[in-house]
Amino acid sequence: MERIATKKSSNISANAIEENFGDYKLYGVSGYIKRVDFYREKDQFISIVKDRAGVGRTLLCESKSSVLGVLDEIKPKIKVNLYFLYSVLNNINFKKYSIGSNIPHIYFKDYSKEKIKISSLKEQQKTANYLSTIYTKTENVQTTNRKNTRV
Repeated sequence: MERIATKKSSNISANAIEENFGDYKLYGVSGYIKRVDFYREKDQFISIVKDRAGVGRTLLCESKSSVLGVLDEIKPKIKVNLYFLYSVLNNINFKKYSIGSNIPHIYFKDYSKEKIKISSLKEQQKTANYLSTIYTKTENVQTTNRKNTRV
């Protein structure tokens, strides 16, 4: 993975942005939190929870957005389909890289050693489209099921 992607840390704390409101998305451990008046990343990126309960959970973050300090940003070093890379990362068992019993942490220096096979961009796009379609269909079924259980 280290030849494919790079890691960037965030130093944004939830307390520091409590009274901050704006147009740009901010992500936390569970996903989108709120909109703030700044962004750290111009382009779309992947984030990964680096410590605590959600350690290893990945999120696909929109362009012009930021993440809290409990997440790291993962960005491609080479030309790669971001959704494809996101899907590959979702299939890695990051728990095996977890250190610490009270507050588990993962470190890029450890999980960056993970072997990832990258196909051609054309194949990546096909795979990403296929997986995205499945994900969308699954989300639609889950939404329908939630609505039906409320009735």
